[in-house]
Amino acid sequence: MREIETGEGVLIFDDTIQEKPHSKENNLICWHYDHCVNRSVKGINLLNCVYYSKEVSLPVAFELVKNLTQFCDIKTQREKIKIVFF
Repeated sequence: MREIETGEGVLIFDDTIQEKPHSKENNLICWHYDHCVNRSVKGINLLNCVYYSKEVSLPVAFELVKNLTQFCDIKTQREKIKIVFF
């Protein structure tokens, strides 16, 4: 990374959902809102980080989003999910 590093490099973050519609729900495979299709889909939510400079892309990190806690919103009386990262 130091060989291609310049003052013009950028960090790119990508929030991706890999759909798993036929898998059983668990802490990793659960419902996530997909902004590309404007609805919730069942799958794995993945956050990627890439460093880009001089037409070279280097992966920096990734995180899997985990569904950990369900709670009831007092105002709407609807069940909601608090998400955390692995």
